[in-house]
Amino acid sequence: GGLSWSLSRSGALTISGSGKMSDFSSVANAAPWDKQKDKIQSAVIESGVQNISGGAFSGCTALEKVSVSDTVAQIDLNAFDGCTALAEFEVAADNKAFSSDGGVLFSAGKELLRCPVGKSADYTVPSGTVAIAGGAFKDCAKLERLVIPDSVTAIGKSAFENCAALKRITLPKSITKLEALTFSGCAALAEIALPDGLKALGEKVFSGCAAFKSVRIPDEVPSFR
Repeated sequence: GGLSWSLSRSGALTISGSGKMSDFSSVANAAPWDKQKDKIQSAVIESGVQNISGGAFSGCTALEKVSVSDTVAQIDLNAFDGCTALAEFEVAADNKAFSSDGGVLFSAGKELLRCPVGKSADYTVPSGTVAIAGGAFKDCAKLERLVIPDSVTAIGKSAFENCAALKRITLPKSITKLEALTFSGCAALAEIALPDGLKALGEKVFSGCAAFKSVRIPDEVPSFR
């Protein structure tokens, strides 16, 4: 492709040129910067680059910030697997496919795609957000309180999996189903009020919730496990 990359002494990886990143999700086809991945502290995807591919930054344990230009139209969320220090997504204001708000990555259609795992303490999902993607808050181990507005009507699988410090969450009234593993591994979660409109729970929604003391379940839910 017509892309090139450079890594500065301060750990800034810049990807520039025009075209698409190839898929880096297999070990046989690792990203060209893979051997220096522990030095990467920030990644800048410049204008002209069309996507962020699978595996692009996986295992970049020092990566704190990802800056996305206006031309990026596709992001494979597996690109950030194992980015344990990631604290901020920054999307160019004129990007038509994605946006960022408070360091969190959203689609143009107002779906919360990924919260960086470095997000700590309290977080309130912006009003107007319509959905929370599968795995959106997975491994956000510093998050303690989460408020989700009633504008959210769908929450994906494993959305809050392994949010080990999460003590309190406010769920939207409009949710009718909790998918598999939604709160799996939320070891600090002691109580939760499930919305009255809830009709179904997926498998292992609360597995590994060791601190669980109380859960209020609406009458409509036929199976609770």
